[in-house]
Parts: sequence; structure tokens; C-alpha cells
Amino acid sequence: MKQCLIVVDPSFMSYQVDVAQALANAGRLMQEGGAHSVKLEGGEKIASTVARIVEAGILVMGHIGLTPQCRFMDWAVIESKAYSGSKQSN
Repeated sequence: MKQCLIVVDPSFMSYQVDVAQALANAGRLMQEGGAHSVKLEGGEKIASTVARIVEAGILVMGHIGLTPQCRFMDWAVIESKAYSGSKQSN
């Protein structure tokens, strides 16, 4: 390949905790991982994070549709509630 765009999907909780950590991790992916861009999911909840990363000169991509990392968190909450409910009924 003569030209390609490397987009990295950061791992779970590497950008959701706070903006400073998200920026540091995105920068590290660029410097050490050879990424040209990072892909983030979370919609309006992470708008300030996306803005800060873009201000630092890092390209950010998002997507429309299924957001596996966010859905995992929703599923975990549902499972946790179901599990704790079943324990209480015993």
C-alpha cells in the first residue's frame, strides 16, 4: 500500500474518564502506535473531549449506529441490576 489512513479505536475507559487522560492517550496512539486518527464513540457526552483532542491537532472520527463500548456499559448495568435483584429474592 502506498497510502493508507490508520484509524485507532482506543480501548475501553481510555478516554471516558477525563479530558486530560483522553488527550494523553490519543497523543500516545499517534506517537507510539502510528495512528493518523482516533475513533471515539459516545455522542454528546464526549463533546468536550473531542473538542480538546481536535484542538491539539489530532483527527477524531466518530460513527453513527452501534456503539459497542457504550452498549457494553449499558449491558453491564442491566446485568448488574438483574443479578442483584436475583440475589435479593433468595
